[in-house]
Amino acid sequence: MGGLFGSAIILPRIELEVAFTRADWLGTPAPSCNQNRVCTYRTVNNCTPQTTPPDMGIVLVISGDYRGIATYLSWMNVGVCIAVHGAAGWTCSPAFSQLQGLNSPMPPYNCTHNPT
Repeated sequence: MGGLFGSAIILPRIELEVAFTRADWLGTPAPSCNQNRVCTYRTVNNCTPQTTPPDMGIVLVISGDYRGIATYLSWMNVGVCIAVHGAAGWTCSPAFSQLQGLNSPMPPYNCTHNPT
């Protein structure tokens, strides 16, 4: 005769979020720019202590050419991130960056911070 055997399928818990991180270029190193005046800036996160490290860490921002006019730049960055419960951290899409500050330092931002 037949029997019924039970089995359990355990699926990982997956989280999805829209993440925000402020990233600043502090004047150095100089950006690398192409012939179309599109530049890559090395940045540091500018998050509050309570939201550091952010889920979406930003180390480079691609933006316009501010050489000669900027000694400080600040961008708000937004991206979509996913985390698998039990895995290390968040994996995020490339961020959309919007310039917020030019030569006037911005205060730390409450970046998206949800430890996995």
